[in-house]
Amino acid sequence: MSWIAAIITLFAKYLVGRKDKWGHAIHIIGEFVWIIVALQTKIYGLMLIAVPTVILSVYNFWKWHKEDVVNDTP
Repeated sequence: MSWIAAIITLFAKYLVGRKDKWGHAIHIIGEFVWIIVALQTKIYGLMLIAVPTVILSVYNFWKWHKEDVVNDTP
């Protein structure tokens, strides 16, 4: 399961690097997988990074989406 989380997270970072707002959405999915991994393995410290990262990714997706809407308006 951690391999899946890692691949999803790396793909999300690739998309964000290409300035694709959907990278943030995929990153949210990856972080939820990391949360599952943390709970299954009882490595609760991993949740210390995963939960805030979900919040930041939601914020960043919303921010990038808002900028896209403003830039697309004639």
